[in-house]
Amino acid sequence: MSIKFQVGQVKALIEGLLEHFPELRDDEQLRADTFEGADIDWIFSKLISDIREAESMQEAIDLRQDDLNARCARYERKEKLLRVLLEELMEVAGLTKKVLPEGTISISQRAPALIVIDEKLLPEEAFATKKTVSMQKIRELAKTGVVPGTMLDNGKTVLTIKTQ
Repeated sequence: MSIKFQVGQVKALIEGLLEHFPELRDDEQLRADTFEGADIDWIFSKLISDIREAESMQEAIDLRQDDLNARCARYERKEKLLRVLLEELMEVAGLTKKVLPEGTISISQRAPALIVIDEKLLPEEAFATKKTVSMQKIRELAKTGVVPGTMLDNGKTVLTIKTQ
């Protein structure tokens, strides 16, 4: 039985209790006691446990990704070294092209690349201007009143789980 199905069953039980006993809606303590008596704490515990497991898996995957990224970086360095060795070998042999069953190797001169050596000397047209919204500045402006082009949302509920 999936956790989503189990949560659906508990939600239906809670909704049924609230329908049959409307006074539960107005008294949080009575509601908590009733739900405890209905033995539904197991679903809360199950969800917390599943959340902790998901967090642990995320941490484990992050660690594994770090290992795989390091391995990938080693192979990138190896590839660069092998390319340098291949180019050196072609130059020593005086070859600009070599056809093999595995592939064709060629050495050619690229067009010169443009390099900026001093940004201060560049003309103003050489710079791009990117307009971005600064939420920090908007919040500061909002302290003094309404900022045109903005609005407040209704706020969100926040789920907090303390396990220690």
